[in-house]
Amino acid sequence: MIGKAHPLFTLFLIALLAACGGSNAPGEATATPLAALSAEERRQFAPGTFENPLQIVIVAPNTVSVRVGQILVEALGVSSGEVRDQATLRDDLGAPDDLASLVQPVSDTFGVSLTEADAESLQTVVDLVRFIQNRVADRLETVILDRTSIPVDVIVAENPGQARTSLCQPEPRIVSIVWLDGLTYTTARDCGDVALQIAASAYNAVPLDDAAPEALDVMVQVEFTPEFTAEATHAVDATPAATASPIPEVLEDATPEPTPEVTAALPPADLSTQTAALIIVNRRVGSSMEALRGRVFCRLGLDDVDTWLLPSLMLRRVNTDALTDFAAVVDYPTTGSLLRAVAEGDCDGTGVSESTYEAIDDSALLADLRIASTSPPLPLKVMMYPIEVELGVRLTISELFINLGADAELSRTLYWLIGQDSIVEVTEEELAYVQAFEDFVRVDLDQLGG
Repeated sequence: MIGKAHPLFTLFLIALLAACGGSNAPGEATATPLAALSAEERRQFAPGTFENPLQIVIVAPNTVSVRVGQILVEALGVSSGEVRDQATLRDDLGAPDDLASLVQPVSDTFGVSLTEADAESLQTVVDLVRFIQNRVADRLETVILDRTSIPVDVIVAENPGQARTSLCQPEPRIVSIVWLDGLTYTTARDCGDVALQIAASAYNAVPLDDAAPEALDVMVQVEFTPEFTAEATHAVDATPAATASPIPEVLEDATPEPTPEVTAALPPADLSTQTAALIIVNRRVGSSMEALRGRVFCRLGLDDVDTWLLPSLMLRRVNTDALTDFAAVVDYPTTGSLLRAVAEGDCDGTGVSESTYEAIDDSALLADLRIASTSPPLPLKVMMYPIEVELGVRLTISELFINLGADAELSRTLYWLIGQDSIVEVTEEELAYVQAFEDFVRVDLDQLGG
């Protein structure tokens, strides 16, 4: 166990909690008339009712953002390097004012309608990504209500900390079921009960993009300075709101009739429910994590689990502090451009999930990469219930998610939100292997997350 003063605690807590600000709310509901109720008004009603629906908070993979990037490249004739989160659709990328050239591909790919009124509100690439995610979440809300009569708000969290906070530090009388990545799950095991996990093949990993060399022009270089560290420390000092007390009447009005036993318990043989974290380096660096000290490390962003948070923990094994021991940290816009930068020597190392690495089919790219470290496995993504959700509702929602994962049409909708090939049951005992990861990084992750 490490002391609270270690800078890595600051790094990890910022990434998990920075977006929460002074509130523990995971976000506004996006598509139901109940969104007009304020949080205070909702709390006047029992959780699980139409006036105060359950929240299902999801940390979405970047499947939507990758596909949106491909659509923009194809529809607008721009390079993938120009497709940055904050790039403006019209001024930077040349889209028409009404975004007419995007309407059909967005509809064909995501089943989402893009009207003129919608187009007026969309200014940047990230606006479009969040619009699509929220519309897909709207569709999932409707499916859940139609099939179970349980009212829910499906909320796409902006980062893992937002989802964790909704489970571990909820607002009073706001009840959230959450889908968490494997690392965040290790910090939230005491906050609820795990029920489901996704299974996926290596080839269902987030696809690599067609990033051209000009993608390097959009990088953001971060030099570590005293000001950076001080600002980070200040951000963590925000005091979270008190954890809600148990609510005896939770969901009694929304409890459905008893449901049949869940129909799937094991993933298909060709799918995996786990992935490991890798640190990869350019072949000229060698094949050890120690060689990264004083060099350039690259990532997708401060709150990205695979390319920053997990590597930061792993590097502690060789006494390398991600905040202070690199010459610089450079942000890249896409997974493909990041991996190419390491292979070409513009970056010395990065982190990546094992499933993403195994999906690389470019032999020339692989020839220039070396694996410096591999972590013990973590689950790909798990769903957890807070204690307030009663058994009947749990069984109903779990059965629905398993069946949606097996549905030829609706599984694609769900894929944009959780990235699954299949959804299966799981118990806490079956996930006991995550202790090996905690032992590997030598950090008490429960304390770290809290």
